[in-house]
Amino acid sequence: MHILIAALTLAAVYAWAVAHQLILYYIGAVLVEQLPPPAPNGSAVYRYFYSVIQILAANLKRTQFTPPKP
Repeated sequence: MHILIAALTLAAVYAWAVAHQLILYYIGAVLVEQLPPPAPNGSAVYRYFYSVIQILAANLKRTQFTPPKP
């Protein structure tokens, strides 16, 4: 029974995310922009996290689907 509830909850969250995709992209972009750059002698984990997030954001922006014009 718990697996069924978890699966239905996951499906509902996924459906909500797809329906509100533009809002989620905007919130994600704002969150990425608010991250402070890592200090040169800062944590290696944060430097790695920061670089991965920046790369994902750049690739997401670059690969946005644009429908062909008729």
